[in-house]
Amino acid sequence: MTRKLSVGITWQFDMKREDAISLAKIADETGIDSFWVPEGWARDAFSLLISIAEKTERIKLATGIVNAYSRTPGALAQHFATLDEWSGGRAIIGLGASSANVVEQFHGVPFQPSLARLRETVEVINMLMRGENSCTTGSGSISTRVSHCGSSQCATTSRCTSPRSTPRA
Repeated sequence: MTRKLSVGITWQFDMKREDAISLAKIADETGIDSFWVPEGWARDAFSLLISIAEKTERIKLATGIVNAYSRTPGALAQHFATLDEWSGGRAIIGLGASSANVVEQFHGVPFQPSLARLRETVEVINMLMRGENSCTTGSGSISTRVSHCGSSQCATTSRCTSPRSTPRA
């Protein structure tokens, strides 16, 4: 069995951006499979991963983890799609529920740990990453439940979007 080696960093406090990028470059050059960047109280994961994507060629770039409460499912899909595109398909999505302290105190939203919330977020990310159209219905356990446009459910909504077009009424 082949084992793959990954490297994760904690860059939330004292680590400088340049140091994190240097570590990722070394990992890329030495054959490490993936480089994981967490998100927490101080910094987001996507900004650093985009910077690393510009300076590396092979290593997979992962969020380790981003919580499903920090952004809407559409915004998370947008961030992951941009990272995946700009890295040449090297993005790994690390998604989780976080903790009540982070979600309520930092993000200011009620913490309601829910497998349904994660499931729906993953559905939205998968749909938008595939380039499918989506419709906001407002149903479900999260504020933006997405369904494939063309369904009877979409016919009653006020707004449909495509990742490659502007919203239409």
